[in-house]
This record gives sequence, structure tokens and C-alpha cells, in this order.
Amino acid sequence: MSGGEESTDVTERRDAESAWDARFIAGDERALEHVYRRWSPVVFTLALRSLGDRTDAEDVTQKTFVSAWTSRANFDPSRARLSTWLVAIAKRRIADTHEARTRIRALHEQLQRVTRPDDLVTEDVDLGETLLVAQEIERLEPDARKVMKLA
Repeated sequence: MSGGEESTDVTERRDAESAWDARFIAGDERALEHVYRRWSPVVFTLALRSLGDRTDAEDVTQKTFVSAWTSRANFDPSRARLSTWLVAIAKRRIADTHEARTRIRALHEQLQRVTRPDDLVTEDVDLGETLLVAQEIERLEPDARKVMKLA
């Protein structure tokens, strides 16, 4: 293959990707499917490496593409490639998951301090601290809230 043919192939691939990007922005669900098939392995791998948990990585992947789809009107192809934009969204979702884990750990520690094994509140528990824990639990995402209530 000559240098000119290589250049033509690269140009054609970029043009095809740009067409998919435009369809994605316009709300074409087939474009969403194409973008998901093309980029979800990258998003999943980033999430799995950072979080170390397959289920959390799957959740982050799903949340990334839902966020991208619902905010697709904000994507500006003149500022970044679609893949770069998706990775940026994924990094925010990964950070959100790490933050939620930290909050869950902190709440779990607080619950351990304010309750006995038989779930009776100790006499020295401050009502304000108990209310704070309850408020923090309510701020969690539904799945995390359920885990905390089960704990």
C-alpha cells in the first residue's frame, strides 16, 4: 500500500466516524448502538482497572453511556473526539463510584460506633450523630442505600 492509499484509508475512517458522531448527536439509536459496541470495552476496562470490581465496572459503563446519550447535545466535535468525551464521562463516573464507596465505608464505621451487635443504641450515642448518619444514608444512590440498610 502506498502512502497515498494509507492517507485515503485514514481519511475515510475519520469521515465514517464523523458521520456516526453526527448521527449520535442527532439521536439516532443505531448510532448509539455503534458507539457502544465500539467504545464500551475501553470504558469497561478503565473502570475495572480503577475499581477492581466487575459489577461496579459494568455499572460505570452503563452510566457512562446513559450520561452520554442524555447529554449528547452538549458534545462538541470541534473540541474533542467522541472517544475522548466518553472517557472523560467515564472518569467522572469512576470518581463518583470511588466517592460513594468512601461514603459507604464512613457510614458503616459510624454505624458500628453507634450500635451494638444486637442493634440496640448505646446510651452515649448523640442523637445528632444518629440523625447525621440517617441523612447521609438517604443521600446515597438507591443501590448503595439498600446495601447500607441491609448492613
